[in-house]
Amino acid sequence: MKKIVITFYTLLLAASVMVAQTTEEANASKTIDMTNSVIDMYNNYLSNMKKVREGLEKSADNVERLKKNPNTSAYGYNCANFTIRSSEISTYQTASKATPSFPEKAKIQESTDFVIANNEEFAKRCAALSEYFTKKQYADDTGFAQFEVLFNSLDDMYTAISDSWDIATDLSSDAGDRSEVILLKNSPIVDFIVPMKEDLSRVKKLIDKLYQDDIDMAAIKTDISAIETAAQKNRSMEGKKKENLEKYSYPSYHTSFYAYLDDLVKEVGNLQETLNADDIDQERKNQRMEYSFYAINRAYEGMIESYNEM
Repeated sequence: MKKIVITFYTLLLAASVMVAQTTEEANASKTIDMTNSVIDMYNNYLSNMKKVREGLEKSADNVERLKKNPNTSAYGYNCANFTIRSSEISTYQTASKATPSFPEKAKIQESTDFVIANNEEFAKRCAALSEYFTKKQYADDTGFAQFEVLFNSLDDMYTAISDSWDIATDLSSDAGDRSEVILLKNSPIVDFIVPMKEDLSRVKKLIDKLYQDDIDMAAIKTDISAIETAAQKNRSMEGKKKENLEKYSYPSYHTSFYAYLDDLVKEVGNLQETLNADDIDQERKNQRMEYSFYAINRAYEGMIESYNEM
């Protein structure tokens, strides 16, 4: 998930016309403030999610080893510092109050508030499962019945927290993208930057699908076709004020953006071939998939950097 970033030029433009800013533009700025606050909070919360995911995996491994050998050692894991900074909560709440209603607002608030309200309980469940091992509670737990309760309790909360973040960040990204387009409409390079923003949004949604547990390759194929069709039109200079691009930005950023997009599409094709390959072993297939995901992320980051430089 990437934070919504307004280009440097747009920031200068907004500052220079603040007095004349329309109500629509003012509301768009407030929406971006709110959605960015949610994404900032999410990015900082990822360390907590990683702790729990690793803890669940480690605890399951502990039990498998204990079942084979009750005298083996079992260890806990790190559940410390499950905090959400008060400054982050304050920024989010202030921005939420200042932002007029928009279609996704209520659902973003509901999902974000759920995480904030349940963070302490999340930490307690994480600690309880860890202590099951550090305090050797498993020694008196016949059949690991207590473990199952603790594990499922933490796993359920992990799923609920993860689902809430998915909703909050996906909707924040959509609302932020839409609001950014409103702010960009008076830019002298609007003919270039808005189509690029639309292409970037399409690619982001594609990548989100690639990271689902079960990749729907038919849907991926459809998305790739739509991305290529739109990009063919959007990269064209026909009917656009090329002189403005040369005056207010650099044509090379526009070129590099679409070069990275081409790289990404090519690598998604390679990923599809790897997933469908029957003539290579699983280890080799995993290596190819790992590289493809690396290359896809690298191309996506290149698109973002080129866009932000416009």
